[in-house]
Amino acid sequence: MNKTSPLLSIIIPTKDRYNYLFEVLITLSDYVWSKNDVEIVIQDNSLDNIEIINFLNKKHKITQIIRYFHSNESLSQAGNSNLATLNARGEYLCFIGDDDCVHKDIIRAVKWMKENKYEILNNTKPEFIWSDLTPTRLGDSFSGMLFSYSYSGSSKIKRSDIQLKKHLKTGGQYIKNLPQFYHGIVKKSLLDKIYEESGTYFPGPSPDMAVATALTKYSDFFVVVDFPLIISGKGARSVGGMGAKGKHIGDIRDISFLPKDTADKWTTDIPFYWSGSTIFAESVIKSLNNTNREALVDNFNFNYLYARCLVFDSKYKKDIITAHKKNKNSSLLLVYFYFVKIWIKRIKIFVINRSILKKLTKLVYHFNVNNIKEAIKILNSETKKIKAPWI
Repeated sequence: MNKTSPLLSIIIPTKDRYNYLFEVLITLSDYVWSKNDVEIVIQDNSLDNIEIINFLNKKHKITQIIRYFHSNESLSQAGNSNLATLNARGEYLCFIGDDDCVHKDIIRAVKWMKENKYEILNNTKPEFIWSDLTPTRLGDSFSGMLFSYSYSGSSKIKRSDIQLKKHLKTGGQYIKNLPQFYHGIVKKSLLDKIYEESGTYFPGPSPDMAVATALTKYSDFFVVVDFPLIISGKGARSVGGMGAKGKHIGDIRDISFLPKDTADKWTTDIPFYWSGSTIFAESVIKSLNNTNREALVDNFNFNYLYARCLVFDSKYKKDIITAHKKNKNSSLLLVYFYFVKIWIKRIKIFVINRSILKKLTKLVYHFNVNNIKEAIKILNSETKKIKAPWI
């Protein structure tokens, strides 16, 4: 990094969602950051960007540390995210969506990472539900809610190889087990190793899962901090919002934000439709192949994947059964075993969330939170007395 490079780049790929982005940027204006510490890289793929040009020309306080890039080319999520990462100059990078936000302590956390030579940091993420997301597929209205936790401020080290092994055993479904760039913090030089080997920072159709899987090759361990450094936002027009409304499913060829060759290069053993389960699995397989770890695909638990698809995507039962039958290593008995196991877990969560038992969990519920700025104020208040490792 040269002398003009900041310590941290917060990258925000965006497309046609200025209503979220502007509110996030105005919220970040409350933080006192210097150009030496932070830059915000906005990578915009909107067809018409006059609205953001006008916003930036108004000289908000935050615009002093914004570097804005725009592309008219039709890009996938992975393609736009790749450009954002290429344009970042920071020694460390944090990747968030345009409906997400970060805690004011993030720069202190990065300085702590550098001092302790940590290359990757995961954190316990709260979730803010934007007011336009209602109702959910379960009929519940979580609009304007902040789901937080009882944070301890503690940190622990996890081994990347062990977490990848666990991840493959569960059909590549749970990204929280992996070192994360999306909603995490990663040293840029580590990400550059992925780019050098695969020609992209995101070697799979789902950017978050693809890069998380790839990072397990280049990092022996990562640190996990029980502190809300990154706030996950969920708006009606986000992929997460689509999932909450039961719309996170469909024909692969109809999903405009996927790479154009996704359907043509689809892994035969994965059911041929788009959902959270299938795109995560496909991204894990593609990431392993593109980082020259094809042998690890043998450890991928397709039986768990089929079971999860049957639980959550029953509409596509024929496609799931077809993939199972084509896979010579798949066992119908194991599929049924995992099917029951997943349902039991789902019922437990349902019961806990709708009973007095939820008081025994670490979850903290905040209702009637009007915007992301209010959510940040609540989190700042909650974390005032927490002794994080950088304090």
